[in-house]
Amino acid sequence: MYRPVFTKQPESWQEWWSAVRAFTASWYGIPAGEIHGHHPEAAALEQEIGVTISPSVHEWAAFSADLRQAGIFEQAIREDYTLSWKPDTNALRLLTISEGNVEWVVTRQILGDEDPPVECLHIDDGAGPVLATWRHTATTSEFALQQLIAYLRHPGGGFSVDITPSPELVDQLRSIGQTSIRLSRQTLIEDDDLLILIGESPWTQPDGWSSIQVEVGPSRINSIPEVLSELTQGRGGWFTGSFADSILNHRASADG
Repeated sequence: MYRPVFTKQPESWQEWWSAVRAFTASWYGIPAGEIHGHHPEAAALEQEIGVTISPSVHEWAAFSADLRQAGIFEQAIREDYTLSWKPDTNALRLLTISEGNVEWVVTRQILGDEDPPVECLHIDDGAGPVLATWRHTATTSEFALQQLIAYLRHPGGGFSVDITPSPELVDQLRSIGQTSIRLSRQTLIEDDDLLILIGESPWTQPDGWSSIQVEVGPSRINSIPEVLSELTQGRGGWFTGSFADSILNHRASADG
């Protein structure tokens, strides 16, 4: 059974990456790996561009390599891993969307920070690359965690609905879990075999739509808090895995 990992808000880059690694191991069953703050690929880039690269970016390279070693990088991250220097924008590229018109980068000015924000670079064919102001600025470690939760579905399943929750609803959802931390413009709530992510998706414009994403482990598939069941009624969104069947059965029992 999964037990909450984010028992407190991480503060340093080491705490963040240790928590990301522990979460990856516990929630997805992927070996956690070690935190070193160094990776040969990032070190080679340091020599190439003559700039110290953040230990958190080194960890991004190491973490990505471990996901590839486990054979699940494409599932977990989805986009193309493109760690390389972009002299035209004076930034280090981390990922490129498969269509090629969006990249996630760390700019040179903050490249040596402990856990620098990741900016989104929107490629405009008519006017050249521009830094997009409508994308998130999560730190490098948060960026990795957001990518995982957004794309790597837990076998137990879950659902996501587009909704801007009231403060009262957020409090209700927090009451379900044992832990709650801030994750960029989102709130991450954990309980035994339960994960709830609330807030603006990192892939929407600022002040864009909010959503509530829920994923469950085996022990929670048939144990649905009423507030979660109510969220699925009359709303769109996606439903996956055994939890989707459980939601439908729960509704049928309530209607009966």
